[in-house]
Parts: sequence; structure tokens; C-alpha cells
Amino acid sequence: MTYIPVVAAGRSGSKAFEEKLARFSNLRREADVTQEKMIALIRDAHIILVHSLHGSGMKLKIFPALYHGRFVAATDQCMTGTSLDQAIVYYQPSSLDAIIKELWTSDFSELQIAERIKILAGLPDDDQKAKEIIRYL
Repeated sequence: MTYIPVVAAGRSGSKAFEEKLARFSNLRREADVTQEKMIALIRDAHIILVHSLHGSGMKLKIFPALYHGRFVAATDQCMTGTSLDQAIVYYQPSSLDAIIKELWTSDFSELQIAERIKILAGLPDDDQKAKEIIRYL
């Protein structure tokens, strides 16, 4: 069996969670990394998983993955209801293994890069988003 190298990056979890992660020989844990380090990890990753059984708060994690990463796979609870969904591979937890195997053996093509750029270009820029937020305050 071939093991796919995995980096689990994010905030430190409970002791039980950290111990559970330590059991996997193909998993490297990166806890409490800086924003710069997280971007570097995303750029180096072939697949970025945004895995959650609850959608709240997860959508924000999609943006760095889409802007800086290759394949982005997320649970259905992370659906945005926007054009961003076209750039994300959604999965049910029961199909995670199959999704990883499929994406791991796929190239992130020039066509996919062009499609991602087009989708992201359709989003408002930071100034527009800030003005929208201020309008509601």
C-alpha cells in the first residue's frame, strides 16, 4: 500500500486529537503556524482538504486554498452557494479516500488554472468588500 504524505496544519487541538494524529506515519503535524507558513504549506500541497462536519467558519478557509493552492476538496457543509463552488471538489466523508486517490493522481492543468483565475476574478476585491461591510455597520 502506498501512503500519501499528509500535513495537518491548523491550531493545536486537544491532547486526544494530537495523540490521534501522531499515530499516522505519513502525517506531519504543523500546529499554530503563522499566516506566511500556512500560505507556503498551501502552495506546496497538491490537495487541500477543508474537512468539517459543520459548515460554520469553514468557508473562510476556502479562500486561501483557492487563491494559493491546487486542488481544493471540501465537505458538502462548506458549499458557498456561489461561483466558487465550481472550483471545489465536494465530497461526503465516506468518499474521502476515493477523492484523495483520484486527485492525487491528477495533474492540476493549465485549463484548471485559467478556470480558477476566471472564477476568482469575478469576486469583489477587498476594497469593495470593505465598503459593503461598512454599509451594514
